[in-house]
Amino acid sequence: MMLLSLNQTGVTEFVLEGFSEHPGLRLFLTGCFLTLYMMALMGNIVIIALVTSSTGLHNPMYFFLCNLATTDIVCTSSVIPKALIGLVSEENIIT
Repeated sequence: MMLLSLNQTGVTEFVLEGFSEHPGLRLFLTGCFLTLYMMALMGNIVIIALVTSSTGLHNPMYFFLCNLATTDIVCTSSVIPKALIGLVSEENIIT
């Protein structure tokens, strides 16, 4: 005979506490993170544009470099914007 437990709790959100010790640095950190995010985004877009537009760069090495740049855009675009929103709005809850 199997017993079922009806007391199950699901976690729907997490609280980020990384920047709460120094609230005066929020504006500085927001500027730094935004600058680094934009530089990474623009650099990866330039790499993708150069590899796709130049026929001399249609080698397997540059194909994998283009894939790496695309992966970097996807990974940074899933984390950094949420961190920026948390810094600006002082709401440190993520789903």
